[in-house]
Amino acid sequence: MNKGLIYIYIIISSFYGYAQDLTYQSLKNSSLDSLREVLREISSDTVADLKLNSIYLKLAKEAKDTMHISYAYRGYERRLPIEQRNDYWDSIIQISDGLPINFKLASYSYKAYNHLMLNEINESLSNFLTLYELSKKYNNIYQQHYSLLNLTQLKFNFEDTSGALDFARKNLKLVTSDEFKNYVIKTKGISRANSYLAFEKMAVKSSLNEILLFEGKIDSARYYLNLIKKDYKTILGNGIDTLHFYEARDIYYASKASYLYNTNNYEQSITYSDSLLTLIPKKYLYNNIIFKGNYFKGMSYSYLKQDSLALKYLKNCDSLLWADHQLSSYGPYLARSVLNKLYLLHKKNDNAIGQIDYLNKTIAYDSLINTSYGDINYKILKHFELPEIIETKDNLIKQLKFKKVLNKSLAIFGFILFGLSLIYIAWLYRKFYIYNNNFNKLIQNRSIEVAYDFSAEKLDKIFKTMDEFEINESYLKPVIRVEDVFDYGINTKTLNDALRLRGSRNFSDYINRLKVNYAFVEITNNIKYHKSSTLRLLAEKSGFTSQKIFNKKFIEIFGFSPMFYVKKLNSGFDLSSM
Repeated sequence: MNKGLIYIYIIISSFYGYAQDLTYQSLKNSSLDSLREVLREISSDTVADLKLNSIYLKLAKEAKDTMHISYAYRGYERRLPIEQRNDYWDSIIQISDGLPINFKLASYSYKAYNHLMLNEINESLSNFLTLYELSKKYNNIYQQHYSLLNLTQLKFNFEDTSGALDFARKNLKLVTSDEFKNYVIKTKGISRANSYLAFEKMAVKSSLNEILLFEGKIDSARYYLNLIKKDYKTILGNGIDTLHFYEARDIYYASKASYLYNTNNYEQSITYSDSLLTLIPKKYLYNNIIFKGNYFKGMSYSYLKQDSLALKYLKNCDSLLWADHQLSSYGPYLARSVLNKLYLLHKKNDNAIGQIDYLNKTIAYDSLINTSYGDINYKILKHFELPEIIETKDNLIKQLKFKKVLNKSLAIFGFILFGLSLIYIAWLYRKFYIYNNNFNKLIQNRSIEVAYDFSAEKLDKIFKTMDEFEINESYLKPVIRVEDVFDYGINTKTLNDALRLRGSRNFSDYINRLKVNYAFVEITNNIKYHKSSTLRLLAEKSGFTSQKIFNKKFIEIFGFSPMFYVKKLNSGFDLSSM
């Protein structure tokens, strides 16, 4: 039976509900190639489809055709629940000696990913490591890069920073090699090769930036952030497909927000986090990016003592933790930091019920982590020991009872609360769909909080123009008009509304902030500007027409003069305390 007849048979059988008539006897004379083509093209969510794949596997085994047996096993990847898929990948690995190496590599790749989705972290790490060693042995560039990206992130999420740095540096060496460049030219074409190379470098450097910030190595992190900015500029200048463009913007904004947060520049971190959450179309904004945007905003607002906003954004992170159920996406450090900060904010507000809620969630989270990851040790647990959590929770309940905040049933509740905590863990596990609803609401309501009279598309265009303007450092010219930046025409109200989202009052304030921030960085990093005479030169270099205006704007923005800051630096002032 040829491909066309198979199609007709499937359509008729499915239309009349006769999938059970799709049998081995009816298809035994079909060619294996025809069956494979049909399976590749039809939907994977029908009874007929799954049955056809089973028949295809049986016929391939009878023919002792290893290639088609493997294709049939692979067919179950999109036709069975994720819990059942890895058995078939193991079957391919067992018969892969006579097949092209790509079959074995793909099997380990899918196995590692499936274990990751099931929160089976040890198994995922093992398969990614095997994938890396095999792809290196057989010189498969793509699988080397893919496995190293995942190994880096998994090691970092579980605080093995030494292992994460090792894998990240191997990956950086790979993506900057001529071999990788030739691979990109071959697969993407020479016209866009520079952009795709820049994107892959951004992905690796963002990991290095994140790890170094975690270790407190600010100077090294700043070095990689500048390289990320350079790669992002390459993409803006040369063009790339829509998906990679927005993913590159994800990487740049998230890296910038993280760096600013870790260097105590909380207001600027909030600004970049806002851009991350509002300027990326929903379909290009992944859950871990949404989490990071809300995390940096929430933690920054906490340090700025704006507790209501801190609660709002950290509760968004809390919803994502449970809705996503991919605990490996965030790692224990970020997750426990969120839960602990929410507990402390409720404690600060003397909200005992809120404190108990987040202590219970912390216990539940630990149970899920320990169940999923077993013997993995992570430092964050040393900061939040489980016995202390339970003791704190019990003390809170006693306080509530003493203050008569709870009703008479609290006495019974207090005695059995620890037992209920275990039940609560199971209850949370069953109630993930509630948090999924919260997550969907978060996605729908993540737009900017103030209504403006322009569309998201126009705002996106304005911010893209500003990005290019800032990256090219065009603001260093002495005189800059609105039309020099926005050559397509823009009214004052629209521009001012957009600029307020970037923390500026108007166009003039926006330009002055860029100039002053440029000067601030130069003073911080370059000792030659630590004299009155050279500060005059810096004022001119920064685009100011006089030192008097430079000093005035510097004081307006930072609250102190350039010379005062120089004296502080020369006296051994620790910049990280700002």
